Amino acid sequence: MVLTAEEAGFSSALGAFVMGSILAETVESHRIEKLMTPLKNVFAAIFFISVGILINPSSLVEYLQSILLVCLVIIIGMILFGTLGCWWGGQTMRDSMLTSFSFVQIGEFSFIIASLGTSLGVLHPVIYPIIVASSVVTTFLTPYIMKAAVPCYTFLYNHASPSLRTKIEQREQQVAAMETAASSGNTGSFAEKVRHAVRHTFFTKRLVNLFIKNMSAHDEMS
Repeated sequence: MVLTAEEAGFSSALGAFVMGSILAETVESHRIEKLMTPLKNVFAAIFFISVGILINPSSLVEYLQSILLVCLVIIIGMILFGTLGCWWGGQTMRDSMLTSFSFVQIGEFSFIIASLGTSLGVLHPVIYPIIVASSVVTTFLTPYIMKAAVPCYTFLYNHASPSLRTKIEQREQQVAAMETAASSGNTGSFAEKVRHAVRHTFFTKRLVNLFIKNMSAHDEMS
């Protein structure tokens, strides 16, 4: 799978990820996970140590204002777009906010993207320590932000306009009805399932076409 991904022009990491996703669905997944856990822990330690070595503590103090600004943008952006995405996906407002409040950290994958951008000359070297520091700060703040999800939902519901409160209550009733129908085995007619599949297929196709169009335009410009 790694060789196939490289031949197709993608990174080897993508091939490894796809192969891991395939193996995760096999009957040997638990045995494979048990065998690979020690190796995973070793490489995780090496990764985080190497990332820490690349950070200059003095730069963190120098760019403290930028780090705090980036953290603020990440937290607000994750909460806002995560809530809207889950809400538009058919979830209740409470579940949407619970989900989005748990996504405020950008994770260690941001280290890889920032390091790759710096090595390719796309990003300024100053961006790397800012991204790493922002990732660390948002990771530490995530448990506390998650605890604030329910109080924030209560505050939003109590201070929402009558129309918004009505939409929130209607969505809760719709989701409860769907869960009841699913538990009873009544998942809707065949025609409803077909319409649902067609809508999602059309939406996915539009997203893929838009992505391919943007990538083609980027390649032509470069």
